[in-house]
Amino acid sequence: MKTIIIIIILAGVLFLGYWYYRSPGTPSGALLVQTTGTGTDDQGLVIGQKTIALLQELQKVNIDNSIFSTTAFQSLQDFGVEIQAEPVGRPDPFAPVGYEGGTVVTFGTTTSDFGR
Repeated sequence: MKTIIIIIILAGVLFLGYWYYRSPGTPSGALLVQTTGTGTDDQGLVIGQKTIALLQELQKVNIDNSIFSTTAFQSLQDFGVEIQAEPVGRPDPFAPVGYEGGTVVTFGTTTSDFGR
């Protein structure tokens, strides 16, 4: 009985997979970029116009620099922490352990692998 149920479920999954694979999605023509006779992209032109309009709005913004000369701003303290230099790791982190850039270090002895 369990075998029949498993076979029916498997057949249903296979059918749904085949149906999904063969079903027409979005038409391939919808993915193409349509251009006008001048060779410019209409959608790109609209986006460009929106970008220019946004740039013009931003150019109208004036920042009042007098805030930086107030006593409240001048009394602010920098609590930043100086980051100490840390030692770097191995020259090649993907090299096998014991391999240090042209030499193989094994049990306290060093041998060069350049002559191989």
